[in-house]
Amino acid sequence: MQVVLATTATGTGGVWRHLMDLAEGLGARGWEVEIGLPDSAGDLRRRSTAAGFGVCGVLPRSRPDVWHLHLGNTYDPSALGAVAVARARASSVLLTEHLPRSDASDPGARRGTDRATPGARAAKTAFKRTQYALCDRVVCVSEASHRFVLDRYGVAPGKVVTVPNGVGPAPAPAGWPEGPPRFVAIGSVIVQKGFDVLVEAAAEAQAPWSVDVVGDGPHLPDLRARADWLGVPVRFLGHRDDVGTVLAGATALVVPSRWEASSYVAMEAMQAGRAVVASRVDALPEIVEDGVTGLLVEPEDARALARALDRLAGDRARAETMGKEGYRRVAGFRLDAMVDGLVDLYRDIRRPRRLGSRLDVAHAA
Repeated sequence: MQVVLATTATGTGGVWRHLMDLAEGLGARGWEVEIGLPDSAGDLRRRSTAAGFGVCGVLPRSRPDVWHLHLGNTYDPSALGAVAVARARASSVLLTEHLPRSDASDPGARRGTDRATPGARAAKTAFKRTQYALCDRVVCVSEASHRFVLDRYGVAPGKVVTVPNGVGPAPAPAGWPEGPPRFVAIGSVIVQKGFDVLVEAAAEAQAPWSVDVVGDGPHLPDLRARADWLGVPVRFLGHRDDVGTVLAGATALVVPSRWEASSYVAMEAMQAGRAVVASRVDALPEIVEDGVTGLLVEPEDARALARALDRLAGDRARAETMGKEGYRRVAGFRLDAMVDGLVDLYRDIRRPRRLGSRLDVAHAA
């Protein structure tokens, strides 16, 4: 069958990684795959072509068996019209929500933003209900996102399915790093990732440890200035292509996010045999088992984050044991299972619905 994997995203990130992993998996299973991208996504278009995929606009030129849109911004205004047009052109239409919960959809997700603009919630609800009504299925990448979509928009349970993100097989983890405790945080330097909380946590530390922040973003200058003013051992390394090397040299990964539908970097850290200290939000508790593969703390709580990092910094054996457990656990987040789950979904929506089918039973459960 022919599938168009479309996105309105214009830069690399989790959505792009997911889309390319899916494209390669579908191609290996004999599917004809085309990547749908906006004209402004020149770099992604070049990457798609270099990977051997045909490239089209977000909307399909022909009538594919499946048109599958991947949303990074759940309220992308261009996406509603795209879904409506695709509904008339494609045999089947799916939408994956890669970040349904944020401070835009849940004002309580960020401290100090719990008062929404009057009428905004109703307008956003109507927008999403209209969009979802045009889709055969809405896919979520975690159970937490699935629950949020059902609760937030009142969607019929059978409309929404969960297909968790997955990662490919990993080599044996690197040996334990020498030297004093050093943590690492990786991602875009934006409000969502909570790196400002990490800087404040460094000021609350009672054990000797340092932090490297890997990534770029609009808040980088302010965070650098805050870290300098506090005099804390936080280094900002900017963008790095050698994430595996960075993780191999760390005691643990820190994910202090305010919202996080799923987390590839947490899985990568577990593949590297490293513990993960993360916020107890969205899908992070599905990935990180508290006290076993890492530690979970409440979001925006710098003191709690500092105490968790203090514990691992002062107990190398515990950090190493958690890393080993994480390496075993992450084997359950398989890339081939993610691709197979979506292939099953594509095939199911192409067939007439049968009462009692496997997916019907799954939805009812």
